[in-house]
Amino acid sequence: IEVVHPNVSEEFVNPSPSLFDWREKLHTPKDAKVVLFIANNYEHKGLDLVFDAVTEILKTKEIYLWVGGRGNISKYEAKAKKLGIYKFVRFTGMIKENLPHLYRTADLFVLPSKFDTFGIVVIEALASGLPIVVSDTVGAKSLSPKTNTRRLFIVKNGDDLAKYIEETLSLVKEAWSEEVADNIPYYYST
Repeated sequence: IEVVHPNVSEEFVNPSPSLFDWREKLHTPKDAKVVLFIANNYEHKGLDLVFDAVTEILKTKEIYLWVGGRGNISKYEAKAKKLGIYKFVRFTGMIKENLPHLYRTADLFVLPSKFDTFGIVVIEALASGLPIVVSDTVGAKSLSPKTNTRRLFIVKNGDDLAKYIEETLSLVKEAWSEEVADNIPYYYST
C-alpha cells in the first residue's frame, strides 16, 4: 500500500511577484527571526504551546511570531499581553492573498498540534522552502522519510518546543533551496 499525500497549488512552488512586503505590513524588522503558525483552530493546533515557547525564547533573544488562520484572536491577544510577548506577536487572520509570500518571508513554520490528520499548511511551508517543527501527532510527519527532508523536525509530547525552535532558527534557510527543488514532485503535481 502506498500513501499518497495531498499536494499544493503551483503558486507555492513558483509564486507570482509579491503584492506587498509582509514584514512591512506586519510591522516586523527586516532582519528579525520570524516563526509562523497558521491554523483554523488555535487551541487544538497548539498555539498555547507556541506562546509558551516564544515566551521562553524571548528571555534571551528577540523573535517574532506571526499567527494566521482562524481562531479566538481576542483570547490570544489577551494571553500574549499577560505573558508579556504581545509586542512580538502579529495576528493576520484569514489570509486571502499573497499567502505563498507569507511563508517565504518567515524563517520557520511550527504546528505542535494535539492531533491533525495531515495538515496541508505543513506541505505549503515545505513547498515554500521553510524548515518546520511539528508534533508527532501531525499526519504530515510521514513526509519526512518519503522526501528525505532535513527540514521537518518532529517534536514528541514533552519535548522542549522552545529548544527546537531556537535550534532550527539558527540554521540557514537558504541552504535548503536545492532540497526543495528535489522534492517538488512530493509537494506539487500538475
